[in-house]
Amino acid sequence: MSNMNQLSLDILKAVNSVFSEWSSDLRRFRGEVPARGSGLPRSHPEFMYGAFLECLAKRLPSGLVVRLPAGWSVPLRCRLDSGYRPNPWSQYDVAVFDHAEPDPLALLELAYADITVDHALHNGELKLLGICEGVSPYDGKTFASRCNLARGDLETVRHCLSNVAVRGLFFIDGTGAKKLKKAEPPTWHATWDKIPQALSTFASVAISIERQTCLSEVFDRLSESGLYCWFYSLCGEESVELPRPLAVEN
Repeated sequence: MSNMNQLSLDILKAVNSVFSEWSSDLRRFRGEVPARGSGLPRSHPEFMYGAFLECLAKRLPSGLVVRLPAGWSVPLRCRLDSGYRPNPWSQYDVAVFDHAEPDPLALLELAYADITVDHALHNGELKLLGICEGVSPYDGKTFASRCNLARGDLETVRHCLSNVAVRGLFFIDGTGAKKLKKAEPPTWHATWDKIPQALSTFASVAISIERQTCLSEVFDRLSESGLYCWFYSLCGEESVELPRPLAVEN
């Protein structure tokens, strides 16, 4: 087994271990991160992000470094118009690095309360898979054409992301509501403050816009595309761990 494959396996085992511990006792937190102006650091352990950082770091072998926020981005050649900033491949929640390398071995998106199809598709299809062909129901433009992304930029995004061995979603529904089978449209919204919502809505590439979908189906589709998905709910709803843990056994 190559060193890269072993490191990827080590990361997956560490994340699986955190998930197993937290989901078994339905671990709850005060929120994702402390509110702005609270005076508390982003890494405060009573909040999900800080607790995840602390727990994951303890389970990783020496030489691997966890960063939250990730502090890494895909370098785009084009300069996005101010209305379409920030670069969607620049604001990842968590990254794991080999201390000797500039690029991450893992990129993870976390969520504690905003658990929706919209959120999962935006983080999964766009940010982690680099899929830019989602079409706007408003005018038929793709995300790529809306942002005027050149072919070279699209190739750069996909190349950089495909080199990240472990990409995934780690979602906890802290609301206590059942979410997995809730019917929702298969669309996601780009996080553009200056663009009307209609122009920042795009359809999933993997799921037909002609019907409703649910989180369970979205997790399945993202897993089939190469992402890892971890989910549990404080209401005790069935948890999700995709691909199954046996996929990372020695």
